[in-house]
Amino acid sequence: MSKIFIVDDDIFITRMYERAFRFANHETEIAYDGTEALLRLETMNPLPDIVALDAIMPKMNGLEVLQEIRSTERLKNIPVVILTNSIKKEDAEEFLKLGASFFLIKMDQDSREIVRKIEEIIKANESNIKKV
Repeated sequence: MSKIFIVDDDIFITRMYERAFRFANHETEIAYDGTEALLRLETMNPLPDIVALDAIMPKMNGLEVLQEIRSTERLKNIPVVILTNSIKKEDAEEFLKLGASFFLIKMDQDSREIVRKIEEIIKANESNIKKV
């Protein structure tokens, strides 16, 4: 069982992902904006296996949250998947350049496909950690 931290301001979306991940036997935690996400990550123990981060949110957007995660020693190695409906190529490139593991368009994926892709990223990250 992996721990998935879902950060999205859309309550319907977070509930859908929460159910999908729990159905796949994963633990979930949810934050509804970037500021809340960073506050929760500061004290979260154990840290999540992955962060599923929306790009467009109130208070702090996904790009700002990703920058903070990557610049914080304790958090910098957590894989971050961007889940958004923004489909600008330059947005995806910026997130990937800052260290996002993957960029997924919500409206192009059903929840089972999102779960499968995130599970693949977690497994790949676990393999990399074991090699170090």
